[in-house]
Amino acid sequence: MRLAVIGTGLIGASVGLAAKRSGVTVAGFDEDRTAAEVALQRGAVDEVGASLGEVLAGADLAVVAVPVGQLTAQVRAV
Repeated sequence: MRLAVIGTGLIGASVGLAAKRSGVTVAGFDEDRTAAEVALQRGAVDEVGASLGEVLAGADLAVVAVPVGQLTAQVRAV
């Protein structure tokens, strides 16, 4: 199974860590590239995509974990 995590801050990274413990491959995307790289370094995601489309390609499931103010725009992009 492949999970796309959109938003790799506290919530998204926590979801990624839990999924990885269950053997799920996790791809992350964050508009804040630093947050995405931190999630990668901490092992919360297996890879970081350069774009939302890249992360969603091949994903079986997507979790949107962005601040409420960004939620509408991110869901529309999905």
